[in-house]
Amino acid sequence: MLNDPPGFEQAFTGITYFQILARYNRWANERLYALCLSLPPEDYTKDRGAFFGSIGRTLNHILVGDRIWMARFAGLSTPSLTLDAEPYPDREDLWRARQGQDREIITLFKNYDDTI
Repeated sequence: MLNDPPGFEQAFTGITYFQILARYNRWANERLYALCLSLPPEDYTKDRGAFFGSIGRTLNHILVGDRIWMARFAGLSTPSLTLDAEPYPDREDLWRARQGQDREIITLFKNYDDTI
């Protein structure tokens, strides 16, 4: 079994853990969207028999879920969108919304400290 590097436990405790996850989320979304934006339109919109159908609808679902959770974290009323909503059928618009949401997630956790 591998040992954790020195300081690993400290780096992943408290609010630091969530700050790292927020930045990782942005990094992962940048890579995911780069691939999805490069797909031919018919592949992006094709119903794949998954819960939300197409890749585009699945990405919309993830964004809507993030918006609901962010509202809860911030103590605001949750958006009136259902989890199967597609607020951004255009993938470029969806990508811009995703980038904005990722910035909000990072900012939210950057402003917290371990006293919360």
